[in-house]
Amino acid sequence: FPSCCECERCSVFVLAYLQSQVQGICCSYNNMDLTDVKTMCESLGIPAVDSDAPLSASLFLAVMSRININNNNTLMKVEELETRVNILEGFKGSYDEYTDSVDFRMEKMQKRLDILETDIRKKSIVIGGLSCGGRSCSETVNKFFMETFKLQLPFEKAFPLQPAGKRKHQSHPPLIKVTFRDPESKSMLYKCTHKLRDSDIYIRDDFTPEEREKRKLLSMEMKKAKDAGKDAKLKGTTLIISGTRYIIQNGKIRPIRSKAPTPSKMDTGE
Repeated sequence: FPSCCECERCSVFVLAYLQSQVQGICCSYNNMDLTDVKTMCESLGIPAVDSDAPLSASLFLAVMSRININNNNTLMKVEELETRVNILEGFKGSYDEYTDSVDFRMEKMQKRLDILETDIRKKSIVIGGLSCGGRSCSETVNKFFMETFKLQLPFEKAFPLQPAGKRKHQSHPPLIKVTFRDPESKSMLYKCTHKLRDSDIYIRDDFTPEEREKRKLLSMEMKKAKDAGKDAKLKGTTLIISGTRYIIQNGKIRPIRSKAPTPSKMDTGE
């Protein structure tokens, strides 16, 4: 117990304080049975004493010393635990920053990839119902363009598409994707597609998986409309039934609301 100075007054005060504490412990000690004393000594890590023996100052100091050591050990463990928590929190913060950075870079790369794919799709078509026989896709497409449309359209590549989850050997030929060198060649071809009206061969745009799913839903709705005797046709991802346009929003088919015409000055009387 430190004192503010070494004067006699402080020494007397400290001695009186120790005596009062010893007397309090003595009262508690005298009320303990043998089992309680042994348990206390074992928990404090000091030799067991006789419960009938008077409590000496040395035993009191030993008890207080052991309590102080235990408190210091507990404090050290708490500090170690706090250090580990701080390290883990710092690691978690670094990990979160790293994952955020990776997510941002992946999102940026995905956007770039989408832009590249969009540019390629703008100058690509898909041909259905065209059999290659024993020829390559490029030879088959060139022959098809020349014999059907009398066109020689240069393209970068032509290859078969194998739908996911379907067998390679089917009764109908696989779809063929053709990528032109420029969108103008694709536009020139579309001007002649009316010649396929009575043919089993068809030509359509190269749609994304999301667009194909939308067209699937719209195609089923178009069939219902035609069965009901209505005029219906599908253009891209827009279904037109009796002049009303329908699109997919949130997985449901919804009509497109046309904007009301802006009133002219004559209508408003201005």
